[in-house]
Amino acid sequence: MIWHYVTPDLETLGQRRRAELHRLVPTAGEEQAQLEVELEASLTHLGRVVEGYWDREWRAEHKGLGWYPEDHLWRAARGYLDLMRGLAGRLSPEGSESDGRRRRGCPHRRRAPRPLR
Repeated sequence: MIWHYVTPDLETLGQRRRAELHRLVPTAGEEQAQLEVELEASLTHLGRVVEGYWDREWRAEHKGLGWYPEDHLWRAARGYLDLMRGLAGRLSPEGSESDGRRRRGCPHRRRAPRPLR
C-alpha cells in the first residue's frame, strides 16, 4: 500500500466533505506580488511572440494541428491584457485599494473620434 499515511484532509476528501477542507488563501499582498510576477512573464512571452511573428522559421514552428501563428499572438496578447486588468482592478488611480468592481474593456485603449459628416 502506497498511501499508508492518511491526513485529515485526505479523509475529508475521501468522504466528499469538501466544505470542511482547509483552503490556502493568499493575502492581498501575496496575490498582488504573484500578479506582478505573472505580468512580467506574460510581457516577456508577448515580446518573443511579436519578435518572431514575421520570421519565416518561427511561423513554421508555430503552425500545425489547427494552430496558426495568429493564434499564438492572440493568446499572448490576451493573457497579458487579462493580467493587466487583474492588476488594474485592484488599485485605484491614487494607488489605494479599489472598490472591487470589474471594469469592461481595455483601460489603455481609447476610441478614435467619429468623422464629421
